[in-house]
Amino acid sequence: MSRSSALFGHPYLHAALATSLLLPLQGAAQAPAAGAKSASSGFGVMLTVRPSFRILETSPVPGGYQYRVWTNMKTVQLNGRDYRFERVGETTLVVPGALIEPPAQQPGS
Repeated sequence: MSRSSALFGHPYLHAALATSLLLPLQGAAQAPAAGAKSASSGFGVMLTVRPSFRILETSPVPGGYQYRVWTNMKTVQLNGRDYRFERVGETTLVVPGALIEPPAQQPGS
């Protein structure tokens, strides 16, 4: 057996040789080159949610009607009066007087 084949026949020698070859590359990748400028990128997402108002349930109460509604708005105008909600989602409100007319929906919604 020749001397060169005996050196490369050792199992740990291949790993040591590969590691020693990659070490200078690893250091070069971490250090910025002279005159190089840094760069960054970003990705933004914009989502448009159309206003929605749905009457889920209507029941008469003394002096008006009670409505269980779902909306994604904090304020809605019904029969010319503004109603403000603590949060978006399902809520119950009492409207004095006659039945309300739901807000006009935009075409295509």
